[in-house]
Amino acid sequence: MNRLLLFLLLCFSSFTYAQYLSVDKVYDALDKELDAKSLDYEAMADTIVKTCPLDKNGGFTYVQIVEAPGKTKEQLYVILNAWFLRSFGGNGILVNDKDLGCVMAQERFRKIAANGAITSSNTNYQVDIDPTIRVDIKDNKIRITYNTPCYELRDVTSAKWGRQPFKRNKSRSVSFAESYPYNPKGGEKKMMRKALVFVHYYSILVISDIERAIKEGVTGNEADDDW
Repeated sequence: MNRLLLFLLLCFSSFTYAQYLSVDKVYDALDKELDAKSLDYEAMADTIVKTCPLDKNGGFTYVQIVEAPGKTKEQLYVILNAWFLRSFGGNGILVNDKDLGCVMAQERFRKIAANGAITSSNTNYQVDIDPTIRVDIKDNKIRITYNTPCYELRDVTSAKWGRQPFKRNKSRSVSFAESYPYNPKGGEKKMMRKALVFVHYYSILVISDIERAIKEGVTGNEADDDW
């Protein structure tokens, strides 16, 4: 499916802090929006601002309960452990506790948006994010908690640009509240609008992939009892 179409999943669902999202309902919303052909970043970002309030820490936190009838805590742990190892290779995993029933990792998504080679400030910026994905496990169900605390705004000016000094890879954390479009006075509107859409795109992508793994398994992790 085209990425722009997937973005619509984010804009017309009922995302709020700690509110459970339903993938089925999101896809239903997508089907309706396809008829409207609303595919531009400006409209999607505006809808996110209206429907997705920031959490108490100023970030985005989504929670999804996934039912897994007939699967024990141990069985679900094996599936999730395989998913996290496949997705993060062990490098980004922060917690992996079978007895506690919790797996948690942090991933960096680089350059979810950029301002291009020429800007009013003569500085090239890219936006990164460092979301945390946590899954708590019980018999017959899991709980996915996906948190993106802020943006990482990185100066990637590759050399002297006009009279600007060389500042490659200098970065700083930037809150959603101070950035456009949550802050109408925020700069780099085109870049930050696209960054906001991608924050939600990646959250849906990860949550949906974990849910798919629970329901269908992780390729290469299947076991045949008859051996």
